Amino acid sequence: MTIKTMHPDMRFLLDAREKAGPPGTDVAGLTLEGMIMFRAAYPGAEDTEDAYAMPIKAKDLGRLPPALVHTAEPDPIRDDGREYAARLAQAVVWVTYREARGMIHGFLRARLAGPGAKAEFDAICRFLGEHLDGPVGRT
Repeated sequence: MTIKTMHPDMRFLLDAREKAGPPGTDVAGLTLEGMIMFRAAYPGAEDTEDAYAMPIKAKDLGRLPPALVHTAEPDPIRDDGREYAARLAQAVVWVTYREARGMIHGFLRARLAGPGAKAEFDAICRFLGEHLDGPVGRT
């Protein structure tokens, strides 16, 4: 088993307004409206202490499988990914933190259109291939 965290924002609306800026503002590919929509779709959206919805809230991360925490450089939720990766490391979980330089939030949607996003997608596939029972196909 392995974990690949694409959107590691563990607090979502707790500080969404500060991260995303005013309504209608696009900050590195993520708007306040988008953060609200994604947060509402999460299981346990109403419970900001639910460790299943927000793993960073868990008291013990020590029994988790190897993890890849992958963020974009200017992403408003990048720091949450850094914090989550650090907590995993402190719990002695095998963790790889990868920050996609120059990429904005949601960059994997461009994996078929740009070499930078494709390279990041390939890095995910390599990680999963190393930590799962067989090779992982690439798109």
